[in-house]
Amino acid sequence: MTVRPDPSRATTLTRQMALRALHTAVLDGRVVGVMDLTNPSARMEWVPAPIEVLWTPAEHEYRVLVPLAVSILQHVEDRQTEVGSVRALYRLDYGLVDPNVAPSLSEEDLMHYIGVHGVMHAWPYFRADVQAMVARLELPPLTLPVLLSSIVTQIATVRRLTDAELAGPQSSAAPSRPPSLAAPAAGSSPSDGEATSRRPGKKKSPGTKRQPSHRKKV
Repeated sequence: MTVRPDPSRATTLTRQMALRALHTAVLDGRVVGVMDLTNPSARMEWVPAPIEVLWTPAEHEYRVLVPLAVSILQHVEDRQTEVGSVRALYRLDYGLVDPNVAPSLSEEDLMHYIGVHGVMHAWPYFRADVQAMVARLELPPLTLPVLLSSIVTQIATVRRLTDAELAGPQSSAAPSRPPSLAAPAAGSSPSDGEATSRRPGKKKSPGTKRQPSHRKKV
């Protein structure tokens, strides 16, 4: 079942759920076009990709995958050209404040909570990652706006991972296993030439940690 998250439904679990950890599974930025730096009328624009939040229950927690991506466009007079893109995949681990309430949780309410809060919790990290990645790509500065919950319901959907997706490929026709459902290996660190982990200026809530993770080369 796929639902479009409703902020009013998400608030019903606000006091029962807590973000335990956030991991960066994928971060990739690339230049895909040539910029016109000579035309003073040129302007930049960013376009977000649709967001499909995926989730699955795990032992004593819920694991959530939030893929975020933007295309970076340049407008010159009546021409529009894509000059770059940044995409990321974040894994968020949520837990119950009181494990005894688990039997009373509505899966539909849980999906609304995961859809809204998953995107809202990942977005500040994505803003920081986009800003840093655009600088590395030597594109003009880009700072994404703060995201409101009322916007999330317009651009995101949420669904539970299927058993086939969790099982992984059993044949050539089977779907691929979604990445990063397993926790990052202890002591992992970026290799030479890869981007390092960056954090936004906002402080995280107590008890929330962001794990270092491998990032793809630019």
